[in-house]
Amino acid sequence: HIMPLFTAEKTIPYTVSAYSKSALEYYFPQCKNKVRICYSPLKEKGCEVGGIQNPQLSSLIEKGKPFLLMLAANRIYKNAALLMKVFTRLQNEYPDLHLLTLKYGKSISDRHIDINYLSDSDLEIAYQHAYILVFASFFEGFGYPPIEAARYGTPTVASNVTSIPEILGNAGVYFSPFYPSDLYHAIN
Repeated sequence: HIMPLFTAEKTIPYTVSAYSKSALEYYFPQCKNKVRICYSPLKEKGCEVGGIQNPQLSSLIEKGKPFLLMLAANRIYKNAALLMKVFTRLQNEYPDLHLLTLKYGKSISDRHIDINYLSDSDLEIAYQHAYILVFASFFEGFGYPPIEAARYGTPTVASNVTSIPEILGNAGVYFSPFYPSDLYHAIN
């Protein structure tokens, strides 16, 4: 059942991207009013006084190791498994390269650091120092991480589906989230 409020005469529906607008209009043709887009606001950046709180992140940055960053959040649609396949190859070709994931759930090698939680300030520091942000999602209604990384000039390699190209525009390198070879070439 569709929510009565959504189809009510006086309801003015809003969503966060043209992609999600299109999906709403497709799946809910009963809506009486046109869906409008209101892009999500960006949170203010800033680091807390006192330095990096997470010791693993601190060690990685202090040693000056280049690292790929992925915010997996333990969700299958974030497509971390694709990056794990690609990183297995990349670590053989680039002996200094590391991988930092947030909430993937396990570590796949001694150069893969999986952190369960980062404070907002540590996350900003991770964006700032990452070699590349990998955004491999199968689906996003909006997608903050590429925009947050862009504030620091951190390159983003992103999947070419749903709202991601709309939000990231020409500021990223795109790949198909279905093919490891495509991600591998985008990172290279």
